[in-house]
Amino acid sequence: MAGEGRTADGRWAWDQRVPGTRDLQLPATGQAAAQAVIAISERQVDPLSLRRVISAGIGRRELVLIAAQDATGAPCLSFIFGGGGRQFSCLEESVGNSAIIRFVADGGTKLGIVSWVTVVGVVRSDVSRLTVVTTAGEERKLALNQWRAFAYAPSSGPDFPTALRAYGTDGSLIEQFLTPA
Repeated sequence: MAGEGRTADGRWAWDQRVPGTRDLQLPATGQAAAQAVIAISERQVDPLSLRRVISAGIGRRELVLIAAQDATGAPCLSFIFGGGGRQFSCLEESVGNSAIIRFVADGGTKLGIVSWVTVVGVVRSDVSRLTVVTTAGEERKLALNQWRAFAYAPSSGPDFPTALRAYGTDGSLIEQFLTPA
């Protein structure tokens, strides 16, 4: 079941107020998309706090996780994909007990047939290991960067994700999040 697992022990906080690097490393279309995401967000975020957290995929398939802080100092997340994006969601209001926050982009050359998938996200502070379960049934460990962010961009259908699993330091399953295959 999506989101199943034990109750929250971790936090959505980092050593710095907003995770990520100030250098967005985005092409002009990505810079414009980031500014548009800020403009359309119902929750106002500080444009000077904008950070790049992680990215995956190449060219039009690149999915970039971005972060900023709102007026209260809360960290907020969004993504940029294909020259567009979505509104920022601030962590204290949007995640509940979730240990995994993930954003997914997919597409293909034929209508109704997915030929690529890109996933980016972050995990709570009590997550020590994150895995992806593939359509082939393999469970693979995903690397977490210094902001507990992850990225996954498989190159073929058998590697597409069916679930993300977050484990605690004691090895117990904190959360399993099912993803459409």
